[in-house]
Amino acid sequence: MRIQSFRRAASFAAVSCAVALTAARSVAQSTPSRLDVDTGELFAPVPRERFADERLLRLAQDDPDYSTWKLFQDLHGSFVQNAFPYQPNLRIAYEQQLETEVKSDPGTFQWQSFRGDAYLPVVVDPDRMLLLGATGRMRRYDFSPSSPVPGNEDLHEFSALLGLGWFLQEDVLVQLKLLPGVYSDLDGTLNHRDWQFYGDASAIWRADESLFLTFGVASDETFEDLAVYPLFGVSWLIGESFRVDMLLPRNLEFSWLPSASWIWSVGIDLDGDEFNVRAPGTKQQFAVHTQEFRAYVETTLRMNDNLGIYARGGSTLFGQYNWAANATGGGLLADLRGTQDPAVFFEVGMGLNF
Repeated sequence: MRIQSFRRAASFAAVSCAVALTAARSVAQSTPSRLDVDTGELFAPVPRERFADERLLRLAQDDPDYSTWKLFQDLHGSFVQNAFPYQPNLRIAYEQQLETEVKSDPGTFQWQSFRGDAYLPVVVDPDRMLLLGATGRMRRYDFSPSSPVPGNEDLHEFSALLGLGWFLQEDVLVQLKLLPGVYSDLDGTLNHRDWQFYGDASAIWRADESLFLTFGVASDETFEDLAVYPLFGVSWLIGESFRVDMLLPRNLEFSWLPSASWIWSVGIDLDGDEFNVRAPGTKQQFAVHTQEFRAYVETTLRMNDNLGIYARGGSTLFGQYNWAANATGGGLLADLRGTQDPAVFFEVGMGLNF
């Protein structure tokens, strides 16, 4: 009985496959070839079953050398170009903040930073792209002898970007990002306290060709006592030479693009992180929270389509530091906490586009 049932199922599957192949061949044969009016050559027909969406079929028929990337560019290229400010695929930078202090605490400190970022969107189909990237950063703090933090300290970040961008409609882009990383002084074996798992989710709506609105939510250590907070953004193209980019509470920037080579910007931004630090000479670990709210002026020179250099300078308007911990046997390992005074900073770097 089982053998007969199996034979009937196999026969049915074979007949079904034959019918499907015949139908597919008929559709392919019935799809008309197209004539290139310039050369007189016939283009091979584009199988309709490869495109469930009529707009993709029309684009592919208009260009016989279509690809997934080209279809994505034809459908969403203007959205991506206008909704986001210039961002290179690879960036390396050096930054330094000059001497400052935390209110009510003795001593001063300054820091310098080396940073590298990579960002690579990978198109997977005409409406979706993977968002891949990585960041490596080292910030070296130099504390004065009278500071309540003993000695100097290096804080490191090594994080990855794993995300997805999905056009639900031609005017709506949804982005989901996961940003796992190590935030540590790297003075010992890594453990769970050295890891952070950040992320955000947002939807960008194109109200018209020059106005984009962003709504979302983020989870990170920008605010010490607020693990999750909302995002609201506006990108506004003002004519051909000006744009405003805002993503509250992270940044607000006004840019002037006098030519294809130059970008001049003024803005404010907010940055905060939490690092796991090991107390010198002990096995004790504690969390260090840093936050800076800064105003800046930036200029970018795009030397060609692949290479650009930039410089940025400004001042920390205020910041919040919590670099304090109690020793296990009593006393304090460090005791720097409070609002940071204004401090001048500058940054120089270069970017590469692939």
